[in-house]
Amino acid sequence: MPSKERIEEKMQALAKLLGVAVRDTSHLAQAMYCERQGRDNYTNDAMATLGDAVLKLIWSEYFFDKGFDKDQISAHKADMENNATLKRLCEKIGIYDYAYNDLYFGDEALPHSYGPRRPEHDFYLEAVIAAIYRDQGLAYTRDWVLNFWQKHADAIVPKGTKPQKQAQAREN
Repeated sequence: MPSKERIEEKMQALAKLLGVAVRDTSHLAQAMYCERQGRDNYTNDAMATLGDAVLKLIWSEYFFDKGFDKDQISAHKADMENNATLKRLCEKIGIYDYAYNDLYFGDEALPHSYGPRRPEHDFYLEAVIAAIYRDQGLAYTRDWVLNFWQKHADAIVPKGTKPQKQAQAREN
């Protein structure tokens, strides 16, 4: 396991990268620690589940406040939180480098080694959202999510499209 000092250092760097003021880095550390627990369960899955719920609430409220109806809210919310969007955001900002297990941080693992997994469905960003929520509360998390998504709008993938198709459509 990386030392407590190394984990603290990496979580402070992640907070800076994300533009998050953190009071307690243990929440980020919990979000970024990923070790298999059983067949399809990982140590940060519960945080990702909480973060998913917080993200759904934030986008539902945001689009409700814009005057959207139920179908519009659902469609727009789906674009903002779909798996491809979350994965592209993580890849764009380099969040995988801060994921760790008992042996390595993501940026320290050798190719084909036992490093933290890079999932098809990205749960790291959802877990990070839960960490921000647990550390700073809903109002702070809402502001952070809205600013973060706006800053990285080019990573948003409409539901049902693949990132490559979206990029090609923008070029045409």
